Amino acid sequence: MIRLPAVTIGHNRVALAIAATHQLPQGDTMRIAPRTLTVALAMGVGVAVVPLGIAPAAADEFADLAVTAVSDPPQLRQQGEIFTVSAVVANVADVAAGPSTTRYYLSRDQTPLGGDRQLNGASSVPSFGPNQTRTVTRQVTVPTNMGYGDFFIVACVTIDDLQIGDPDGTNNCAASATTVQIVQSTRPDLKAYAAMPTPPDGRPLVIGERFTVQATTGNSRNFPAGASVTRIYLSTDQFRDGADRLLPGRLKVLAFDKRGDQHGTTTTGIPRDVAPGAYYLISCADDLFQVLELQENNNCQPATGPTIQVVGG
Repeated sequence: MIRLPAVTIGHNRVALAIAATHQLPQGDTMRIAPRTLTVALAMGVGVAVVPLGIAPAAADEFADLAVTAVSDPPQLRQQGEIFTVSAVVANVADVAAGPSTTRYYLSRDQTPLGGDRQLNGASSVPSFGPNQTRTVTRQVTVPTNMGYGDFFIVACVTIDDLQIGDPDGTNNCAASATTVQIVQSTRPDLKAYAAMPTPPDGRPLVIGERFTVQATTGNSRNFPAGASVTRIYLSTDQFRDGADRLLPGRLKVLAFDKRGDQHGTTTTGIPRDVAPGAYYLISCADDLFQVLELQENNNCQPATGPTIQVVGG
């Protein structure tokens, strides 16, 4: 008997075996017909369904994970807002369950379908014993481009090891009893870009030297934004990360009453412990998190300007 990787039938992972006496012609494909556990061989334009001695592994060999409850969401959330969801995951079999993952979706109904919108993040569920339950909790964010309307929260659990089957694929998902209304966000969205020395003459900057930087901070949405601060970072690449060096000085950004840009300058300098080399200047809007925005992860736009050369003094 040849053991095959588990395959998916609906939401179910089923372990299969094929008798070694049956040979699949090269180039033919195998698919599993739901519930019948037969194999279809694609032959030209037709399909011949023939039993090939497939035997599902005994149901009592595997854990059976089920989502038995999902917390009700808040009544109202805007695009980009965060809320907390909890789910109860149960192992309803008499054998221990290995690690699994619970994912969360926004659904127009209480049935998990391909059109549901998966939310960011997932809950890792460690191994647990037979006939036990675990409660998992996760903060999720409404996608900023999510459609409006009423949505249930659907939670679905899957076993991490794809070689292991689940004898019952009908109980892996459950839905909240109530819905959350998703509405258009009225939050602004701030971004900073175009940081460059003034004047941009291209000459090298000496370690410890002070110079002026100009940058533009924009509000990309037609909603008000309070006053904020844009700060400048020195980076060896075009993207803001933990390795970048915050430079002294800041640009004070006035409140926006609608969509628009503000241009400003600040005096900064090259710290004395910075190594000589080529660097980008990256500006980050609302770098002190004073404004509640639609998105908080796009305030530092990738640098597009030329690098500056830092040389020893």
